[in-house]
Amino acid sequence: MPREELDPRRSGPPPAPYRLKEMQAVADAAWEGQWEVAEAYVEAAGEDGDERWSRIELLQQVACEDDAWLDAWRAARPGNCDAATLHAGLMVHRAWEIRGAEYADKVPLDRMNRFRAMLPAAITEARQAALLDPGNPGPWVVMVTAARGAQYDHDEFQPLWDGLVARAPYHYAGHWQGLQYWCAKWFGSDTLMNQERRAVMSIR
Repeated sequence: MPREELDPRRSGPPPAPYRLKEMQAVADAAWEGQWEVAEAYVEAAGEDGDERWSRIELLQQVACEDDAWLDAWRAARPGNCDAATLHAGLMVHRAWEIRGAEYADKVPLDRMNRFRAMLPAAITEARQAALLDPGNPGPWVVMVTAARGAQYDHDEFQPLWDGLVARAPYHYAGHWQGLQYWCAKWFGSDTLMNQERRAVMSIR
């Protein structure tokens, strides 16, 4: 990619020590059942879609170890888009854990079947999350991520990609997942991948 088109805002050193302490405090509070701390942590990102997603990803790691606090959060705040998005993303993560990182022909059939059975439910959860906050790109990142594993064809995938771009045209994680779909390894080609990238870059 030409240097002038690079976005350096995600580059740089690891999080500062005070951020690491904050992240650990949020994780500890969640594991102690204080879901309100997790909710406040995400809300503190404001309208910064990338930072909000980064915080959702941290909470997903926390929920992988113990998600009782997430269940409590969703029960207490059924209309909270972030909690619903986190749950949908966790479903996708667990599906990929079952599948593993091997090439498809190396994955045992029973694991592949479980993987593919879990993804439609995750996409449904993400669609429901999107209804709770129509401008939030988070649920669309989950849908774009899950659609690759669910083997969506181009006609199925395009509305998800368009929905994400309409809400956050430069969303880092969204592009990472979307461009994987469009690349030659999955369901596209180098040409398609670059066409989609250029189309998004033209949105100024």
